[in-house]
Amino acid sequence: MKKGLLFLAATFSILSVVFAQQTQPTEQPKEVQLKSAEISWGDSAFTSGLTASLFFTLKNSSTLELVGNSEQFYAVYDMKLIKDKLFIGPSGGVFKKLPWVGPRVDYFPIKQVMLMYWAGYSPGRIGNLKSDVKSFYQEYGVYATPEKHLSIGYTLIKFDTNKTDHLPTVAYSYWLKDNLRLKLSYTHDVTAKKPLFCLYLMYAPPPKK
Repeated sequence: MKKGLLFLAATFSILSVVFAQQTQPTEQPKEVQLKSAEISWGDSAFTSGLTASLFFTLKNSSTLELVGNSEQFYAVYDMKLIKDKLFIGPSGGVFKKLPWVGPRVDYFPIKQVMLMYWAGYSPGRIGNLKSDVKSFYQEYGVYATPEKHLSIGYTLIKFDTNKTDHLPTVAYSYWLKDNLRLKLSYTHDVTAKKPLFCLYLMYAPPPKK
């Protein structure tokens, strides 16, 4: 919990700097702009407990994602290959003191649908570092947003030595204000046969005029 609070403190420090920079007039587009900041509580296909996330857009239309909580921290850099269609890039992080790296691919056949492949490789297993490289994480996912308040998805995950898990998800979003959104997600853990609920609070800066 202490590590999670430290990450949250660092997150808000970064946000204060970013917001301060955005209020200053400039004639040149920024290399990095904050797309959204998010705090979540609960369990989902990707996170557990209190989690903070930052999403940035870069000048070349690529994206940078930073996510952390008391158990893990990871970063994903998605490079644009085909505008609004195909993104691919490196990712890496630390989960319970185990470092990992791997590629992620995001493909949008149409605007409302995303297909994802994400893999991670680590030196050994959790609690057992070795010199040999292991497949730490494999994920296949399909996600859709039929309308702006509703999103659905299906994730297939193989994590460390655990069994392959199937995780169907549905989420509903409610706009508190133009740039402040509250979201509740329900994920069914098929392997464990239990429901997972997660509550998100997301802030997105107003678009530049």
